[in-house]
Amino acid sequence: MLELEALWHLWGARRRVARSSAREIVSSLDATSPGRRRASAAAVHRAYRRALGRLRGDACLVRAYGLARMLRHHGHDADLVIGVRFRGHLERGHAWVEIDGAPFGEPEGKTEDYEEFLRTPAREGERLP
Repeated sequence: MLELEALWHLWGARRRVARSSAREIVSSLDATSPGRRRASAAAVHRAYRRALGRLRGDACLVRAYGLARMLRHHGHDADLVIGVRFRGHLERGHAWVEIDGAPFGEPEGKTEDYEEFLRTPAREGERLP
């Protein structure tokens, strides 16, 4: 059942990212407050990884946005983080999920070279760029 839910969140993330501006994506996650805790973060992540195996080819923003929404739905205070990497110029961007300030579901060290550009839900006092 959790994998079916993960497929639903991934499909919804594809639609949202394809049809929305960055501001709308951020606002939609800001409006999603953590629900009642139902499944562990590890169980949600396992189901989401299985769903990703069935629906391949998504960019990191789609994957991270869908996972953050699903984690928040299950009561986890998950942040969507978008970072950029510079090497004299803007080289690339990456999106990931953090729980309690630590990357969640990312390979060790993958996010270290990225400078945080945007986080949602925004920390108190921060504004969207």
